[in-house]
Amino acid sequence: MRQALLAGLSGLAATALDVAVLASLMERGCPVALAAWLGAAAGAAASFLLSRRLAFRDTSPLGWPQIARFATVAASSAAVMALAMHVTSTIFGVPYLLAKAGCAVAVFVLWTLPAQRRFVFVAPTSGAPVELVSARRSSPLAGRLAHRLVGRAEPRPSASASSLSAV
Repeated sequence: MRQALLAGLSGLAATALDVAVLASLMERGCPVALAAWLGAAAGAAASFLLSRRLAFRDTSPLGWPQIARFATVAASSAAVMALAMHVTSTIFGVPYLLAKAGCAVAVFVLWTLPAQRRFVFVAPTSGAPVELVSARRSSPLAGRLAHRLVGRAEPRPSASASSLSAV
């Protein structure tokens, strides 16, 4: 729940930056398409950095593969959002701002957050979310607890493995 809340707050902060850049550029006479693109780019960068560090506690070195995965999720989220907005606003006649709010929550909960959790912010070797790998490294007990909290049981070391490590 903490991760979802922080990812949501990161998204809200990124949206605020997006709108601030858009409005600022528009006030200075920038063409709307360029202002919208620059605002969206600033918001996406902020979302990536905030989500990476705060929500997913990813302290691994920043790399192009992770940025590409994030861009893929962001682009697919935009496509799903556009379709959802079309259906709710155009077909069902929901006012566009209300449709935007409802669709944003639905797309975030059903697609964006799970995709970021399982595809973008994963430890490269195990496929486990970065937060779980970090907990596992800090202590075996924390790793088992973290896995149990997300519904995955961490295997306990066998008696033979623990007796070998004691030798």
